[in-house]
Amino acid sequence: MRTLKALCRSAWAVLAVLAWVALQACGPGVGGSGTGQGMDAFGASAVQLCSSDIAPALACPAATASPAASAVPGSGGLVTVQGNSIELNAPCAGISFRGDWGQLAGQAARFYGFNGEGSSAQPAQVRASLASASVGGLLLTVLDANGHLLLGPVLVTLRATPAQPGAC
Repeated sequence: MRTLKALCRSAWAVLAVLAWVALQACGPGVGGSGTGQGMDAFGASAVQLCSSDIAPALACPAATASPAASAVPGSGGLVTVQGNSIELNAPCAGISFRGDWGQLAGQAARFYGFNGEGSSAQPAQVRASLASASVGGLLLTVLDANGHLLLGPVLVTLRATPAQPGAC
């Protein structure tokens, strides 16, 4: 009986260690989405999105608790921001970006991550700035690792209600 109990405890201990190891792979420690490797590809450091210049358009701190989303005009896509992470999917433009808010020394903060799916994903970045006060929202520009334009700038207004993909 004691051997069975010891075996069960050992099994639970192994499972706990495996779960801990798996959770450590979830990205940077600042609300990571698993795309922290994108920041590593650029040498960027994670920073808090709700402390940024674009926080007013995200209704922070509410964006840290629930997703904010918007359609991307003319691209058939959606933008979703949750915590420090963004997903920008614009299938008509061939964009499938996932990344986290970060900063390189001497540069404005932006989202660093990957564009594409699986093994074909390439490092990319999204610059974000506030649109004019009369328009509201964010201007998002997707760039490849070398700073070449992939999409944008596109105007998005993030909201807490579910968004529907736009038309191409």
